[in-house]
Amino acid sequence: MRSERKKTHPLSPSLPPPPNQTKPNPNKNTGELKPILTNARAPCAAAMDKCAAEEPWFGIEQEYTLLNTHTKWPLGWPTSGYPGPQGPYYCSAGAGAAIGRDIVEAHYKACLYAGINISGINAEVMPAQWVRFSSFFFF
Repeated sequence: MRSERKKTHPLSPSLPPPPNQTKPNPNKNTGELKPILTNARAPCAAAMDKCAAEEPWFGIEQEYTLLNTHTKWPLGWPTSGYPGPQGPYYCSAGAGAAIGRDIVEAHYKACLYAGINISGINAEVMPAQWVRFSSFFFF
């Protein structure tokens, strides 16, 4: 006689199983050649097509934080605590506050070399937090 296996979450046995697995998954590809329900790119492309004569731009902002590989904390943070008040770090005002700038500039140049239409970089509020901007043209 086969013992009944305890149901667990498919990604982690320590989690309970997902509730009501009979619900349809809106992200599931149905095999039809149409966008899935949660695809926001299709309505965006349709809106851009409607105003193509205006030559619209579409921009993406991607924020990220550089981490220290040893501590797993943001780069430049103290090993036993938090950095000082945000004032000196706000948008990296000054060379001592631009933590990770050499890495960010190398990433920027690599994007340009790879043909990624990156339009700029900027330091954010938290030390080692940066943002990159990409702009796309629709004609």
